[in-house]
Amino acid sequence: MAESIANKVKSFIKTSAAYRNLSGNEIIKVNNLDGYPLSRAVELWQRKLSCRLLVIVPSEENARNLIDDLSDVRDIPVVYFPSSGKQLYSSYSASVQEAGQLKAIEKLESMNDGIIVTHVRAFASPVISRQSIRNFSIRLKSGDHFDSTGLASRLAAAGYYKASSCYEVGTFALRGEVMEIFPYQSENPIRLYADWDEIGRIAYYDPSSQQVIRNISSYSLSLINENTKVETDSFTSCLKGNEYVFFVGSERCRTVYTGLMNEAKQLFKAAYASDAHTPVPEKILTSPFDYLE
Repeated sequence: MAESIANKVKSFIKTSAAYRNLSGNEIIKVNNLDGYPLSRAVELWQRKLSCRLLVIVPSEENARNLIDDLSDVRDIPVVYFPSSGKQLYSSYSASVQEAGQLKAIEKLESMNDGIIVTHVRAFASPVISRQSIRNFSIRLKSGDHFDSTGLASRLAAAGYYKASSCYEVGTFALRGEVMEIFPYQSENPIRLYADWDEIGRIAYYDPSSQQVIRNISSYSLSLINENTKVETDSFTSCLKGNEYVFFVGSERCRTVYTGLMNEAKQLFKAAYASDAHTPVPEKILTSPFDYLE
């Protein structure tokens, strides 16, 4: 039944002039489409254009609902870019939300096509710069030299805690020839198997059953914590410049952005009082409406 409904929705969308005339060079504002039909339209647009399709919606709730409606799309990469969850003008705190955003940035780095879903606050607010991510990351790769003692020291300096076994995020364990790490930005811990002085194998594993989920050839381990001095950039620095923008509810998005700008202006006063070099709101917020000009 669900498949039948999906096909009917897609067939209806394909009859629209907007879909028939789609070339990838026009601006289309979607103001009267929501829910499941919106997700099918996004899917069809991406399939026709075969590019990175950036979908900007007004709120986090809208974005999560769209991600849920896209959960049945298996053959197209779908990435949700969330808000950091932190207040504007505040420093990095290595929260769960910030770790989630960091993970999304890393996914976008290797994503050549697919669907990127975000909302106005996440798009407009500063994000960790890719240079900071590179500066405070360790690339672990099978066959590379493996110094478990040195890695343990770097993990401890980055705020990771040594434990007998990794059941919680932010912990690591040394178990003979095996090292386990539960990275801040990962849903599952990783296990490094030593082969003499090299990394013989890397694998994700289930912390409850201890069973390997899958092997991976390499892993980028972030050492960013609440004491790390990171640089920020705009979300557009994570884009490749050839994305097709699917703008949903332009007037609602403008209202959200206006509220965000007012919030930034209020917070700027306190930030400027403690640091005269604090950038003005217009410098820290990125307007998504540049795509509509």
